[in-house]
Amino acid sequence: MMKSTKRTPKLSIVRREEIDISTSIGVVLADLAEQGKSCLDALSREMGARLVEAILLAEREQLGGAAYHPREGFKKWSSQGGSVYIAGGKAKVRV
Repeated sequence: MMKSTKRTPKLSIVRREEIDISTSIGVVLADLAEQGKSCLDALSREMGARLVEAILLAEREQLGGAAYHPREGFKKWSSQGGSVYIAGGKAKVRV
């Protein structure tokens, strides 16, 4: 009687490794996409907050005049902080 040995063909080993690699690459790509989305959301909140500040400052100047030449009855000597909702989050503004 001959001794029976069971061998796994090399091709199937390579395919299993490729599957493991492609699975790990998929996980890495999913993490990268999630981090990218989170960075873009943070950037859009920051840009939105700066835009709101610019609009509020322009309105303040339109109503009260230039910084060192205020209109009669207006005094600009302070600023006030607040917050606005942008891109699903709350962003601080200071005007």
